[in-house]
This record gives sequence, structure tokens and C-alpha cells, in this order.
Amino acid sequence: MVPEFNYDVGVEDQVKLSDGSLIYSNEYINNSELNIVTGMHDYKIKEGSWFDDHSVRIFTSLVNYLKSNFKIIFVMTPYHPAVWKHEDQPVVKAMEIVEKKVHEIAKKLNVQVLGSYNPGKVGCVADQFYDAMHPKDECLTLLENVVY
Repeated sequence: MVPEFNYDVGVEDQVKLSDGSLIYSNEYINNSELNIVTGMHDYKIKEGSWFDDHSVRIFTSLVNYLKSNFKIIFVMTPYHPAVWKHEDQPVVKAMEIVEKKVHEIAKKLNVQVLGSYNPGKVGCVADQFYDAMHPKDECLTLLENVVY
């Protein structure tokens, strides 16, 4: 049994919820801001390999299939502002290209898009992130304001 918890405070030990999301540990939450010094991480992105056309076709087929029974919304969650300060990094270029592709797919399939990988477009600031890639609730609630 997991005790009641507050996402912003965390729990003693990290907990994986049934939907696959995590409740971070207190230690991770407290130390994560110290780890976002440069925004530089090894994202394992190969320059020029932003997405795979075959995967896009499979994803498009899946979305079309799911649309017959569900309302589909694409959600893009922002990365920490420190990541975006390094425009020369492949991860920034990748997010810009992939975000554009997501919007192309959404338009083609008539699917709504919420959010952006760019925190500036959403209105999220540095202290609204656990780490370079995971926004806190106060940032995520802003996604609803960025609807395409």
C-alpha cells in the first residue's frame, strides 16, 4: 500500500503507479534542481535521424484505428528551459523538427494538439520541472492553454 502523497514532495522511495507514471522520491525531487546546471544530457540523438517514416506510418494507422472508439489528443510536454538555451545541441533541433511533424500528423488526422516541447510556448519556468525532461504539475496545468 502506498501512503497518501504529494507529487511535489514525493515519498521516501520512488513508486511506479498502475498507469506507468512515477511518484519521485523526496531525495530525487530535492536534488533534481541541483542536476539541471547546464541542460546538457546524453539524449542519444543522431544528427539527421529525427524520426522514422515507417514508424510515422504505423503511428498514423494506430491513431486512425483508435479514433473509431476514442477521442485522441496529442500532448507534448515541455523540456526544462536550460535545455533550450543550448540551441546548437541536437536535442533542441530534434524537438523543433518532431514538434512540426506532430502538428502535420495532427492536421492530417484532425487531432487536437496540447502543449509544446518548448517551455516558452507553454509558459513554464525553470522551477516547474523535476529535471531536464519532467515538468511538475504547475507546468502541466499550463498545457491546456496551448491548444492547436
